[in-house]
Amino acid sequence: MQEAIVPAIFEPSLPDRRLTCSDDDAFNATRDLALREGLFCGISSGAALWGALQIAWDLPGADRP
Repeated sequence: MQEAIVPAIFEPSLPDRRLTCSDDDAFNATRDLALREGLFCGISSGAALWGALQIAWDLPGADRP
């Protein structure tokens, strides 16, 4: 995301995997949260949802829409 802020405590060698979410993907996921679940969240929540879905779709037996 272009608006992402990386905190000073972030250690890039620690995560197992790193995903890059576009602003459009984050906004679309945020919109889906509001329309489908009634959750009014910010763009970072949309990015977190998008990332969780990317990981879930990589699981065995998952059907990507």
